[in-house]
Amino acid sequence: MACSKSYDLYHGLGLFVIIISPVFAHVPPDVEATNPGRKMILDDRISLEEFMRAVHFLGSRMKGNMVIPPRQTAEMASDKLMLSGLLFFGFHGALAEERKQGQKFLVDIEAWIDLKPPGKSDNMSDSVDDAKIYGVAKEVLEGPPHYLVESVVAITVLTNHPQISVIRVKVAKPHVAIHGQLDYLGIEIVRHRSDLPV
Repeated sequence: MACSKSYDLYHGLGLFVIIISPVFAHVPPDVEATNPGRKMILDDRISLEEFMRAVHFLGSRMKGNMVIPPRQTAEMASDKLMLSGLLFFGFHGALAEERKQGQKFLVDIEAWIDLKPPGKSDNMSDSVDDAKIYGVAKEVLEGPPHYLVESVVAITVLTNHPQISVIRVKVAKPHVAIHGQLDYLGIEIVRHRSDLPV
């Protein structure tokens, strides 16, 4: 297992160099003379956006413990509703202790929706009431136990609100039975309307 993870990391770093190398184009003569071919310096020709695109490209192809960025689509370039820092107490998780004793859950939700119609009409009926999204999260998190509570929230919101095209749900557990310092353990998912069961 350790060898496999090491190989994945090594392979990923190699791929990172292959992807990023073309944008590290300028190597000053003094650097080349003292350290030929081994040191690359970032110049003005690459923007932060271009760099992040390359990192996302790499991340989308990595496995194991590497972070895989959410699928970016044209839908996600539009407007969105945001609910941040929701706090609930629930009995969700894979461990029997979690489902018996319960724990706190921190939840963040982003829902992509076209807000141009309500922007023109100034009528809230043309939009989605963010209090209803909060209500879904509260009902699910404080309700019966689930193994994948984040998926239940995402699917329920998409099902109840056809105006929402994409939703991102992050669920974090700040109090977990792990011997070590950490802020929280959590998971973040992105679901598109096309992901809904038929």
